[in-house]
Amino acid sequence: MTGINYKKDDFPKDNYEVRWEAKRISGQDFFACVTLPIGEEFFSFIAGGWGGGLVGISSINGRDASDNDTTKFMSFDNDKWYRFSIRVTPENIKATIDDEKVVSVEREGLRFGLRMEVRASRPVGYCGFQSKVAVKSFEYRKLDLVKISTDEGKTGAVDKPVFFKVENAENGEPKALQTAIASYEFTSGPYKGAVVDLIGAVHVGEKSYYSSLNNQFKKYDAMLFELVADPDQRITKAKKDKGVYSPISAIQVGMKDALGLAFQLDEIDYKAKNFVHADMTPKEFVDDMKNRKDGFLSMFARVLGSSIAAQGVSQANGSDAKMLAALASDNRTLALRRVMADQFATMDIQMAGFADSQGKSTLLTERNGKAMQVLDRELGKGKRNIGIFYGAAHLDDMHDRLLRDFNATPGKLEWLDAWELSE
Repeated sequence: MTGINYKKDDFPKDNYEVRWEAKRISGQDFFACVTLPIGEEFFSFIAGGWGGGLVGISSINGRDASDNDTTKFMSFDNDKWYRFSIRVTPENIKATIDDEKVVSVEREGLRFGLRMEVRASRPVGYCGFQSKVAVKSFEYRKLDLVKISTDEGKTGAVDKPVFFKVENAENGEPKALQTAIASYEFTSGPYKGAVVDLIGAVHVGEKSYYSSLNNQFKKYDAMLFELVADPDQRITKAKKDKGVYSPISAIQVGMKDALGLAFQLDEIDYKAKNFVHADMTPKEFVDDMKNRKDGFLSMFARVLGSSIAAQGVSQANGSDAKMLAALASDNRTLALRRVMADQFATMDIQMAGFADSQGKSTLLTERNGKAMQVLDRELGKGKRNIGIFYGAAHLDDMHDRLLRDFNATPGKLEWLDAWELSE
C-alpha cells in the first residue's frame, strides 16, 4: 500500500466537499481510498477494493465497506480516468463517481472509524493497494449551507450553488467555462407561486452563449438587468458604435479581442420590452459610498489585500507559468482562455476585497440590495416569472437574500457554455 497525506490543520471537519480524478494504471485492488474527517472521527471512502470492484465507506459502527449499508460493486477498467466527489454535511455523506451517486448515508446514530491499515492516512490521506495509481485535480471546498423552512415546519440544509465552473471532458481536459441559471420558487407569503431565476453573466463570451441567453430572456414576465445608469437609459446600437462605457468596459473589450470572444453589451438585446433596469443610478452609487464613508481609495486598498491573497493561490497553482506557456502556445487564443477560466476559481477571494468591515460594498452588496427592491416592486405588480441577469459574482449574495428575505426554495440548476475550452 502506498499513500500520501495532507498534514495542514486547515482542513474542515464538516460541511465540505472533495473532488478528484483517478485511474488504476495496473493492478487489481483499490485505486481510490480517501480518508477524511467527520466531526471528531474519521472515515475512508473505497473504490476498487476486494479484487477490483468494491465501493463503500469504512468503517460504520465497526463494519467496513464490504459489510455495511454502503456496500456496492462496480466494474473499473484499468488505465481509465474516473471522476469522484465526496460531500460531508452534518446530516449525511454522499459520494459520486462520474456524477452518478454511489453512496448516500444518513449520519444520525452512526459511529465512524478506520481500518488499522489506513490509520496512517489521518487526518486527510489518499492511498492505493496492490495497484499502480494516478491521481490528479484533488481539491476541496467548504460548503456554505443555508437552513430553510419547509411546509412541514422542519428545517433542512441546502448547499449554496456554484454559479460558474470549468467543465472537464472525460479525458480531464477543460471543455467549457459555464455559467448557471438557478431557479427559486416562492412557497409562501404574498408572492407564493412566483419563480425567480438567477442568471449568471460573464461579460465576454461566445456569440452562441449570448444568443442562448437572448432566447432564455423571452420567457420571463420581467427581465431584471444590471447597469449603473439612469433607469430610462438603454444600450442601443448607436451608443455601442461610439465606443465603450467606462475603463472597465475598455478592459473587457480588450479581453474579448485577446480571447476571440464577443462582448456582452454588443450581443444582449437590452431593448427587449420585458427588460427592467434593476441597478443604482450613478448618483445613488456615489451617494451610497459617501453615506458609508467609503471611497475608491479605501476600496482599492481592500481589493489590493484580497488580490495578494488570490495571487498566493495563483502562484500555488502555477498560474504564472501557465500564462507564460499560453503566450508561447501555437494556439494562443485557446491557451489563454484556459488560463483565464482557471482564474475564476479565485474570484470569491478577490470579490471579498470589495467588502468593508461590515461585509458590505457599494459595488456588490448594495447594488444587490437595489436589485432586490426592484424584484419586490415587480412582484407587487403581479409578475410571477422573473429573471435576474447579473454578473456571476453577485449571485452568491443574491441567493442568501432570496432565502432570507423572500423565503424562497432553491430548485433546478442549469448550465450554459460561455467559453469553449476544447480543441
